[in-house]
Amino acid sequence: MSNEKTTLTSNSAAEEKGLGGLAFFPFLILIGIVVARIIYNIAVGVPQQGNSFSIVAVTMVASAASMFIGRGKVMDRVDAFTKGAADPTAMMMVVIMLFSGIFATVSSAMGGIASLTNFLLHFIPSNMIYVGILLVSSIVSLSIGSSVGTVTAMAPIAAGLASQADLNLVLAVSAVLGGASLGDNLSFISDTTIAATRSLGVEMRDKFKFNVSLVIPAFLISAVVYAICGISGAGGAPEIGAFNVIKMLPYFYILIAAILGVNMMVVLSSGILFSAVIGFAFGDLTIITFMDSVAGGMTKMTNTIFTAILVKGIMGVVEYNGGIRWLINKLTGNVKSAKGAQYSVAALTFCLGALIRSTSAIIVAGPLAKDICEPYQVDPRRTASILDIFATAQNGFVFWAGLTVDCASLVGGFQPIDLVFFAIYPTAIILVTLLSIQFNIFNKKRKAGVAAAKG
Repeated sequence: MSNEKTTLTSNSAAEEKGLGGLAFFPFLILIGIVVARIIYNIAVGVPQQGNSFSIVAVTMVASAASMFIGRGKVMDRVDAFTKGAADPTAMMMVVIMLFSGIFATVSSAMGGIASLTNFLLHFIPSNMIYVGILLVSSIVSLSIGSSVGTVTAMAPIAAGLASQADLNLVLAVSAVLGGASLGDNLSFISDTTIAATRSLGVEMRDKFKFNVSLVIPAFLISAVVYAICGISGAGGAPEIGAFNVIKMLPYFYILIAAILGVNMMVVLSSGILFSAVIGFAFGDLTIITFMDSVAGGMTKMTNTIFTAILVKGIMGVVEYNGGIRWLINKLTGNVKSAKGAQYSVAALTFCLGALIRSTSAIIVAGPLAKDICEPYQVDPRRTASILDIFATAQNGFVFWAGLTVDCASLVGGFQPIDLVFFAIYPTAIILVTLLSIQFNIFNKKRKAGVAAAKG
């Protein structure tokens, strides 16, 4: 909670040295470099996939630039950077990423991914694999309430399915990302759901009803798009290999333990040991190959970890330079109607989510959203729904942090920016929600909702 609280309140030095929108210049550098490479690829006629700058290298450039942007002493900004990078939430995220990478490589080394992939191919037609991945990922995310946990479990499986069926790897992994976000929108145990409902003082089941009315149309749109892509891109019937149910058990264990609410660190560490025991029993692992797999898993997540730390450091400098306060004031200062209030909350949550991750964005934006929407009698259940949806939807478009980086690190073979071109579900849920705001759909009982929340 420490970083989330400090994000709301700029210290006196930050206020005096505030740069307004210029505080975000490091992110403009980051985005500018990536977009420049995209334009270059288009100009010379090379495909985007496999021809992007390393995101950790680009983030390093932006980090170095942030040290020299702002008034006052350079060491003050260096101090702000290190404090932001050392945020306890970021450090816990780093540890979870390490354990996620180790689990993925150890379970793969003992044959778990191959077995689970072959098992699923017995039931999913090759031209419906994208839709199947979207559906299964949604169910997993809904059950465990963690988009990161869903990506950890499903991204390697999606990659295996795409390889076996000769389908587009990035499109398959994008279905995992979409399903992770979809399930996160509906889960009762998701941290974003908990944060949104507590901020607005509404019941989880009420926010769930509002989310369902938006998520189902978005899911159907996404399923149709993925089905079309599957039919047009099907590479014929894949050769389905044998599977071993015992080797699939660590994945089922991960899902069941997460559903039961076991701490994610405990789930992943015990899942690693479970996979190792099975690998030793079947002769797929030795002490040497097990340790090699552990090292490989940690190395695989290096880009994700360094990117996460650097982005948090940049955010520390942005906050020091008054950027967060400027963004909040700009997005909330000229609201004049119920629609304007909802659009303002949506934009604020999306932007903060892109900068400080989903749950932190809701914690920061929640109290503001309540103050913005209450004067215009916007149903607090709807406000909570908007907070939740836009805080998670940004995951499909942010290529310098979050799920795109996690997916790219776990699977390999592409850059996070490649997933942005296939952000099918995130685009669908944003469009459906914006249309519902514009035409006041699913918002006819707002006065009753406000009364209920206040009571």
